[in-house]
Amino acid sequence: MKYVKNLILPVFIIVFTLIMLFVFRVIPGGKIWNNYSVLYADTSVTEGEILKVLKEQGCMDVISLSVQFSPLISPVTPVLPPSMNSYLGLRLNYFYDKSGKYRLYYVPEKYKRQLTEALDVISRDLTSESGIDSTGGYPIIVPLACAVLFFFFLYFSENRILFLLSGIMFLIYSAAIPVYSTACSVILFLCIIFISQRLWNRKGSIKKILGDKAIRFLAAAALAVMLLSSIRSALLGACTVLSSLSMIYLYRRFICFRESKLSFTFVPIFSASQLVLFSKKSINRILAAPVIITVIMIFFLTNSSFADVKTSASVELPSPVTDKNEETGELPDAEDYYNWAWNTVSFPYKNLNADVSDKNPEPGDSVSVPAYEKSSSGIIEFSRTVLTYDSDFIRKMAEQIKKSSPLLIENVLIEQKNDFKAGYSRAGHSETENFTWSLILIIISAIVVPVIWLFHFLSGRSK
Repeated sequence: MKYVKNLILPVFIIVFTLIMLFVFRVIPGGKIWNNYSVLYADTSVTEGEILKVLKEQGCMDVISLSVQFSPLISPVTPVLPPSMNSYLGLRLNYFYDKSGKYRLYYVPEKYKRQLTEALDVISRDLTSESGIDSTGGYPIIVPLACAVLFFFFLYFSENRILFLLSGIMFLIYSAAIPVYSTACSVILFLCIIFISQRLWNRKGSIKKILGDKAIRFLAAAALAVMLLSSIRSALLGACTVLSSLSMIYLYRRFICFRESKLSFTFVPIFSASQLVLFSKKSINRILAAPVIITVIMIFFLTNSSFADVKTSASVELPSPVTDKNEETGELPDAEDYYNWAWNTVSFPYKNLNADVSDKNPEPGDSVSVPAYEKSSSGIIEFSRTVLTYDSDFIRKMAEQIKKSSPLLIENVLIEQKNDFKAGYSRAGHSETENFTWSLILIIISAIVVPVIWLFHFLSGRSK
């Protein structure tokens, strides 16, 4: 029973890490809007020319400036005061970048392949000043590169089962967080595991590993890269490190259990303190790490979402933002649409002698009208609620847009999270990875292993 209790915590850590890696996995690509890609082209090219190319390449239901109309008209009051129609003017800002130099077109995500082909035609025949918010997809090179190094080390490992169990969680991490910079931290951790396995099952191995300056240098670099990449990468990376240690603990418990059933077991003669951690073979083989990191850097430079931006200057496109400092009042969001819709349908019931400007409703606001019914005591008056601003109203307004036309910009807005705010971000920008910062982290990772190798080569410590 005690043996089983000792297994509960490490098993829990491993299962918890797997769940976290799945739930909070990164899906990169730099796409700004859910279910839509944004094409931008210089305003010197007419909208008709762009739409013609898009149609010829198979892109349908393209949301553009010329096809916009009022998404909702009250049959009772089709004409509203100008003070209530500010939303209709602001929504048109979605069809220009921040500078006003580029006109924007929103293409459903299912036409992504056709859009890429259309962009090639537009860039070749109409204007080179054009591009897509991002054509980047899942960077398969990240987990693939980590897998190559993983199996390379596995082949040359002295204890393949140990390396497999302790390194597999980092391989899963690289697939769940396919970010170039964090892949480098995975590679550095794989180097630590490959080097440290030499001391497996030897007395004082933990003290020897933790006390080695090179190992601490590798671990510090790997953790720093994780931490500086993003908070998400750091937290999930910490869980991955703990789960890897849990794997080692479980393997150790299994070995002890198995040996307890044997009448005789082998014990290493030399303790960890009597051995040099870096052997000549291991120190040379970890040079595969900077080679793999160099490959990752090449792919990062050539396949980064920034490579998809075909303009000479940065283009700032309307996009959802999480930082309030990036929010702009020039771009309405889904909530603004629902507020405007409420004011539009409730306008016929408003007192024209009062302020009828487009005030934002609060959840639970309602409109009631006097009604009458016949009772045993005669005709009685009561209030009948005809409108209520609640989740049901929001749902109906969203359905109204989908039924009205697939060409309205509101289709883009309601596909996003209800609590998003709108601002501007650079085309090709991905919230999972900053280009310059990631490049710095990759370069740092690439030089860590050669520095350690050079140190051991010059000091002659490897045996």
